[in-house]
Amino acid sequence: MLPILGFVDDLLFIPLAVALAIRFVPPPVLAECRTRAAERLHALPKVGWLTMAAVWAAVCAIGVSLYL
Repeated sequence: MLPILGFVDDLLFIPLAVALAIRFVPPPVLAECRTRAAERLHALPKVGWLTMAAVWAAVCAIGVSLYL
C-alpha cells in the first residue's frame, strides 16, 4: 500500500511543479520555445516517433516485469 502512495504523490506534485515553472517563464521566452518546438516537431520523421514510442514501451515493460 505504501509504495502506491508514493506514485500518487508523484502524479499530483510533478504536474503542479511543471505548471508553476511555466508560470515563471517570461511570455516572450515561452512563445519562442513553443515556436522552436513546433518547428522541430514537424522536422522529425514518423519513423522517429514510432522508434521513440517502441523504446518507451520496452522500458516500461521491463520496469513492470522487474517490479512484479
